[in-house]
Amino acid sequence: MPAAKRVEDGPYGGRGGSYYNAEHGHHKIKKIDAWGRSYAGFDVVNGFQFTWDDGHKGPLVGHQNPNIYKPFEFEDNEKITSMTIRAGDNQGFVDAIEFDTNKSRHYEVGGKGGKPNMIKGKHLGNGEWIGAEGRDPTHGADAVVDSIKFLVPKFGDAELLAGHVISIK
Repeated sequence: MPAAKRVEDGPYGGRGGSYYNAEHGHHKIKKIDAWGRSYAGFDVVNGFQFTWDDGHKGPLVGHQNPNIYKPFEFEDNEKITSMTIRAGDNQGFVDAIEFDTNKSRHYEVGGKGGKPNMIKGKHLGNGEWIGAEGRDPTHGADAVVDSIKFLVPKFGDAELLAGHVISIK
């Protein structure tokens, strides 16, 4: 199957750790398990793991922290309407991931440090989150997520999601 067009926004954060890719074809994310922690005096994203709409569970990026666990499960037809990634500007780590949805729900994990990078409009593609890539601590940095790039399907002549045409413009 040819690769679907996608919107990549980022990366946000530092350059530590090694490359990760938490993406599962064209499937949208159904559930987010995420953990926060205090690190170097800041509340930050400790780790996350996605489960996609077909039940596939992705890799753990970073580390789990049972003290600060922030799950989120998307409802049917729920889409992201705005997102903010708080992170250092080409340095440091991912301080927070926040988003709002078309069902008036708000999610956040992490703290209020770092530069707020707002993602909205065409940078959100169709609003269905399909994955993330960046750098993580599991392969060489400390115990935080170092960077993240947000991945969503792109609007276009024909949008593909999970191998099916969902709209034609």
